[in-house]
Amino acid sequence: MFNNTRKTIVFRVDGGSKRVSDGPIKRGMGHISRCLAIANELKKENNLNIFFITQTKTEGLKRIQDANYKVKKIPSNLKTKYEQNFVIDFLKKLSPDALIVDMLNTDTSFMSRIKEMGVFLVSIDDLGPGKKYSDLLVYNLIKQAKCKPEQKCYSGPSYIPINKFFSNLKNKKIKKNCKSILVSFGSSDPGGFTIKTVRALGEMPENYDVTILVGPSFSKNYELKKILKKGKKRYKLKYNVNSKEFAKLIQKSDITITSGGLSVYEIAAIGTPGIVLCQNEHENSNIFNKYGTAIKLGLGESLSTDNIRLAIKNLANNKKMRHDMSKRGRKLIDGKGAERIANMVLNELSNQ
Repeated sequence: MFNNTRKTIVFRVDGGSKRVSDGPIKRGMGHISRCLAIANELKKENNLNIFFITQTKTEGLKRIQDANYKVKKIPSNLKTKYEQNFVIDFLKKLSPDALIVDMLNTDTSFMSRIKEMGVFLVSIDDLGPGKKYSDLLVYNLIKQAKCKPEQKCYSGPSYIPINKFFSNLKNKKIKKNCKSILVSFGSSDPGGFTIKTVRALGEMPENYDVTILVGPSFSKNYELKKILKKGKKRYKLKYNVNSKEFAKLIQKSDITITSGGLSVYEIAAIGTPGIVLCQNEHENSNIFNKYGTAIKLGLGESLSTDNIRLAIKNLANNKKMRHDMSKRGRKLIDGKGAERIANMVLNELSNQ
């Protein structure tokens, strides 16, 4: 595609809760997951170098390295200004052809400096003022922002970049009686909603088959184990499952309770009805609710265990609702979002 000219593409992305000198930032691992999904499609083009630059913690680094991509680690103690200088210096040495930024709220100083380097600039779900410097904008979790005439903008479920493990699983069966519930709030669960959901389930008379997934960045393991030990019910607790195993667990469950990020579309692709507790305002602005594939309860921090318990009860007792949600989800997500984004980037680079 590139006439023997090797191109370089860099991803700037963070994932998981991180702390910088400006203060704590809560961010799920879905950002890393969707960038990896796009990178996996890009690398099908042989004449290509792919790099990641990130300030994420150990788990995010491991995910990227396990996928055999080169990673440049940003020191964790840098203020925003110096973090940006670090990234710019790295990009100047590398001279990439394209930069894919998954940072949600870019500023003009950072993005304008990249643009001055002549790099083809791609933004994902960017609502910040820096987006005006992007050549290509993709909005897949939130409502599309206003774009300039010279920018190329794409949005909607067709551009959801998920791992194909999720879309490849077929034959989801919706049972008359709900028996199995999966609880998964990502690798870090910064809001601690795993604890709140487990307490809600413990208050219910029904004895569901519950599986709880906990990631390596989850900080409330001791409290969770203490609650499970004191409780009368016995739940399955699994640590650090990979994407393939996660997809299979979603398929086996009758309901999945999760956060409002990328996982909403992963469960939709499989056809499993969901209940969603949003970790932050960004997730709460996610437009998935209008598609009818999951029930959004809103910000998890403002919900009581009664709110969660009632939502579980209502969905578990309504087979038609679960059936309709499943059907909508499988129709909505075809699993080719990452491929579409990758092809758009490659086509642009081939015309340079």
